[in-house]
Amino acid sequence: MKKVVIVVIMFVDLLILSYSFNIKGIKNFYLEQKSRFIVQPFSFIVNKKGEIYLLDRKDGNIKIFNNKGKLIKVFGRKGVGPNEFLNPVVLAKQGDKIIVYDFKRRFLFLFSMDNFNNMKFVKKIEFGGLSLNIHFIDEAILLISGMDFSKENEKYRKSYNLYTFNINSKKYDYLLSSAKCFGVKNQKEVDKIFINKINYLSVDSYADFSKRYFYYIHSTDLKIIRLGRNNGKIDIFGKQTRKYIKPNISVELKKAIRMRKHNKVNEIEKKMSFILSLFYMDKSKVMVLFTSYNYINNKQDIYMQLYDVNGKFIKESLLLNTQSEYKNDLRVYYNRKTKSLYILETVISGSSDLKFRIHKFKITDK
Repeated sequence: MKKVVIVVIMFVDLLILSYSFNIKGIKNFYLEQKSRFIVQPFSFIVNKKGEIYLLDRKDGNIKIFNNKGKLIKVFGRKGVGPNEFLNPVVLAKQGDKIIVYDFKRRFLFLFSMDNFNNMKFVKKIEFGGLSLNIHFIDEAILLISGMDFSKENEKYRKSYNLYTFNINSKKYDYLLSSAKCFGVKNQKEVDKIFINKINYLSVDSYADFSKRYFYYIHSTDLKIIRLGRNNGKIDIFGKQTRKYIKPNISVELKKAIRMRKHNKVNEIEKKMSFILSLFYMDKSKVMVLFTSYNYINNKQDIYMQLYDVNGKFIKESLLLNTQSEYKNDLRVYYNRKTKSLYILETVISGSSDLKFRIHKFKITDK
């Protein structure tokens, strides 16, 4: 009987390990910069036609490109009036609905869009949080990763890094406390970590969901937290390989940040790896993308890790040799329905000219 059990377990393991997929780069193209220049891309989404909605933080607008990179429309501008933004940082979509989060104005702006890329204002929702990653769970509920700033939680001296927010009822549902996300005992230790570490490195974190689980990861730690949606059970997994160099704070880095020596900060950060995103994929697989600086090419490499539904490490592989020198010059978007992965990279042309290139990958089962 024991032999039968062992054989079955081995067979299941082989099935898990043998599952693989093709991830193939199928096209890349530059985004047009003629009538309107891209200043600081901060978030982007891709619709079903392959058209790219690029949120330009500095320009305060959304630049829309066709699937070949030609600029076809610009929506919004800098300001505080209708269809204006001061510091837009996040785009998210669900069907024909688009959410824009303006961090400085502390509002979520909801728009509807038609087949001709016209965006119509629906409503604005007061929202306070430090988040650069938002997903629609359904038409009304958002999954948000990033520290919340709700007055109620400030009163009780507690913060959360994963929660949902209902844009109709404005109700929060808190899922993972910051203490659990950072692996410490209480909020006091969270405050210390945020002040002494996270504040110097990155506030970014990422989340995704399946029918059974929520997934969370912080950009400075290859530690995936899986939360059961029905039972609240927490599991933690993640494999820190030779290519992954966990970010750390040094006196040198703190000094460079305080003195605003951006070039020095960038040079120090090259020695570290940063998580770019986390995705739940079909067949209960989780993908993580992280950076690894290539000192031969003096550019960032992007590595992919794949895990099964139980957190078992399947493989790690090089996904892309970029032309970007810094991790902040890379943005990622994954469309689960079309199984398409998009990477936006900033390319320095000549002495200072910037170009922005989209890489599209198609993921198919073998």
